[in-house]
This record gives sequence, structure tokens and C-alpha cells, in this order.
Amino acid sequence: MMRDSKLKIYAVAVVGLLSISTIPNCFGYTDPSDVVAINSLYVALGMPPLLGWLFAGGDPCLEGWQGVQCVNSNITGIVLNNASLGGELSENLGAFASIIQ
Repeated sequence: MMRDSKLKIYAVAVVGLLSISTIPNCFGYTDPSDVVAINSLYVALGMPPLLGWLFAGGDPCLEGWQGVQCVNSNITGIVLNNASLGGELSENLGAFASIIQ
């Protein structure tokens, strides 16, 4: 009886570990290089009060950051008309995978 219960515990543990190891890694929806680029842009602009924007991490496409336009998981445009922005554009703008606007 004790042996059967130990066997069941081991079986459940093995199935659990296999399930966890087969789940895809949980990363954000937005292309990681786009996230790095937009974080860098935000810092270069002096971290203005833009809804949703962060200086590190976040998920611009999934979270709907102010002025960020996406197609699937790629940032394709950043439109911030009348946002009174200042600062300099960073060198990481080239890191955007699909920006067109």
C-alpha cells in the first residue's frame, strides 16, 4: 500500500515536471528588440508622461502604450503628435524590427 502511494506521488511529480518543461517560455508579446528600442527611446526623450511607457521592460503592443502602433508583435509606428517631447533620439532606433512611421 505504501509503495503504491509513493509510486503515485512520483508519477504525478514526473508528469508535472514534463508539463512544465513543455510549456513555451513566457515572454511578452512584443518583439524583444522592439521593447529594448522603445525603452531606450523613452529614456532618451527624458521619460515624459506617456501613458503606459516604461524605461525598462513592459509590453507595448499587448498593453497599448500611448501612440504605439503594432502589427502582430512588431511595433510599426510611434505617433505622438502634440506630446511636447524633448530630448534626443537614441542610436537604438535602428533596433526596431519593423518600424515604418
